[in-house]
Amino acid sequence: FIMRLKNVSDPSGTEPEQTQNPQATTLPPAHTPVPETTAPVIVPEETEATEPTLPTSNPYYSCYDPHTEFVLLYSNAQYYSPAELQNLTDKELEVALAEIDARHGVLPSNELLAEYFSYMSWFTPSNITYELSFVEEANAMLIRTLQKKRNGTLNASTNPYMAYFHANDYFLPESSTRYLTSSDLKDLSKTELNLALNEIFARHGYIFNLNELLEYFYATNWYVPAYTPGEFTYDFFSREENDNINLLLLYTDLLDYHGPRDDNPYI
Repeated sequence: FIMRLKNVSDPSGTEPEQTQNPQATTLPPAHTPVPETTAPVIVPEETEATEPTLPTSNPYYSCYDPHTEFVLLYSNAQYYSPAELQNLTDKELEVALAEIDARHGVLPSNELLAEYFSYMSWFTPSNITYELSFVEEANAMLIRTLQKKRNGTLNASTNPYMAYFHANDYFLPESSTRYLTSSDLKDLSKTELNLALNEIFARHGYIFNLNELLEYFYATNWYVPAYTPGEFTYDFFSREENDNINLLLLYTDLLDYHGPRDDNPYI
């Protein structure tokens, strides 16, 4: 016989029963999200670096550099020139000088300046005895020279070479380009001869010992320290400069033999 199946169009209105497979997986409704099988990756929010809470009333606050926290980042590793520091403010020079010792954990006696360094992330107090390197000593002398130059205490009374100082010029401008003669040197004092001699070395970045000569050249606008005595070589000199050095040494020896030509007590 023929069995007639009911469907939704059956006039009886009865829905057909659906046979469920017990092993079949029931899919969630289309609007329900499928749960993740792994934990989501949590990305931390970016936070901006915050400046130290140094009070803005501190007079050295304006010297703070949020990127490096130093006025002179490499004062313990490289020689700075006068031109590189000439645009620093008086406050920045103070901080730069104090930075050299602060790197070794020592705070300056100036309370406001000490407060400034106490807020630097790199500063660590220390009672360990230390010695400054020659680079640090030279940079400290450069800063002090610029400070003395600005406040008017750099003069011939403290440094005999300053009596012949020319910030933008040389004592003997042509000593590296032409041969000097007796007419150039015959009336010079021993101090002047010594200055002219060392000026030739200074043109090539010779770094002098920590004395009046280095202070003199630090006060100029053209000197660029580059070579310690152990690094310097006479190959840097031109033929004219080599001859002029020998002539200046000869006149210095003659002056030593015949006595000084001036009354400078430093001779």
